[in-house]
Amino acid sequence: MGRPTPGVSSAPIARPAFGRVVLLLSVLLLTAGFHAGPQLDPGANPLEAVIATLETDLQKDAKNPDLWTTLGVAYVARGLPEEAEKALLTALGIKPDHFGARYNLGVLYADQGKDPEAIEQYRKAIALRPQDPEAHNNLGVLLWREGDFDGALRHYEEATALRPHYSQALYNMGVIYLSKSRYDRAIEVWGRVRDLEPRSPLVHYSLAVAYGFNGQFEEALAAYRRVAELDPTNHEAYTNLGLLYEKKAMVREALQAYDRAQALKADDIRTLNARAHLLRKFGRLPEALRDYETLVRLNPEDAESLKLIGQIHARRGELDLAIDALKRAIQMRADYPQLHYDLSLVYRQKGLEDEARQEYAVYRLKSLSFDSTFPADDYSPK
Repeated sequence: MGRPTPGVSSAPIARPAFGRVVLLLSVLLLTAGFHAGPQLDPGANPLEAVIATLETDLQKDAKNPDLWTTLGVAYVARGLPEEAEKALLTALGIKPDHFGARYNLGVLYADQGKDPEAIEQYRKAIALRPQDPEAHNNLGVLLWREGDFDGALRHYEEATALRPHYSQALYNMGVIYLSKSRYDRAIEVWGRVRDLEPRSPLVHYSLAVAYGFNGQFEEALAAYRRVAELDPTNHEAYTNLGLLYEKKAMVREALQAYDRAQALKADDIRTLNARAHLLRKFGRLPEALRDYETLVRLNPEDAESLKLIGQIHARRGELDLAIDALKRAIQMRADYPQLHYDLSLVYRQKGLEDEARQEYAVYRLKSLSFDSTFPADDYSPK
């Protein structure tokens, strides 16, 4: 099954999950009331109390790297990245080998899209604590984002060696295997994640994608059905179910799946395209026409849908509408030979021989065709 394929979404299935450790913050949230500090309104954000307490404590103990690290984490949680970076760098200035400061500075830089800086911090954190599975997982995510799939895989493997049931790292391994077309391995590791998290729609969806690429259509179908059970709002699962049903010539089930997907997301181009093509294939032209017209409303530059609208109008004998649709398509895609071919056929149907021959000449020129035979009288587009 080539790409794109039934059972595979056109969108990325997931970004690798990014773990996060917030050192000491949860404890401080519980104990903040026991620290002397400024009085706050009862409705104030509890993070404000934590930050105020830490700032008060640092006035007494300004060389404490743990306090600076925890303040940096509190600033991150409060949405103050510049203050967070200053606090974490202060902690590292006091103690360069402070694992927590390195780790959380890596989290901060990753959140800001500063991947090279984040990678540097995680490498240093792992040098300080090589047995930390979250650090390996997070470095793997960053390397994946940089395109170093082999490096990412090594760190995911290290993370799962340290914690065999680490579902986040196992899932991320599957992402790498899928991108490397190692579908059996992706199925294997995602199967392990499914056993750990049996009610995760994402895991079942990812398995369905891998099954589809691996040609295991029955397994893909079952996995997408499970996604739909766990998350009835997942329109992509229903679209992919429709594609698989269509592959099995289960037309009624395919249309039901497409209808469900379209009900969930009315403007989904992929679903509309799939349903329109199936309706057209089985002669349900008014319904197909409706979907193609919706596609053009969503994307007025969609020359392919305009071409198909023209073909449908021609088959229904609505020649002026067919000519209008094909001319609009040619305005967008003048280099598309098939449009001129189709327009020549419609002109001949309408009895406009000169226009028909002119469009066919353009078709021959643009397609570099040397066939001098004029199209047959009946409308039979390629």
